[in-house]
Amino acid sequence: MDINILPLLFFSFIAYLSMAFAGFGGIIIPITLGAHFYPMKWMITVLVPMILLSNVYILIFHHRHIDWQVLLKKIYL
Repeated sequence: MDINILPLLFFSFIAYLSMAFAGFGGIIIPITLGAHFYPMKWMITVLVPMILLSNVYILIFHHRHIDWQVLLKKIYL
């Protein structure tokens, strides 16, 4: 295992934690900090599916807390 993956995993954990609480920052934090260890192209191909999975998880298990009217107004306006 590449030892440089440990900081990226830590940055990703912090980013997804902040994304779950605040709703943003899921990719900005690990890409900014992880750019010191890996190329951007590789990180984007790894992190985007991770963000998609975490968002789908939140949607499936917490859909009752979504205000659909506000969400759809924001999407369509």
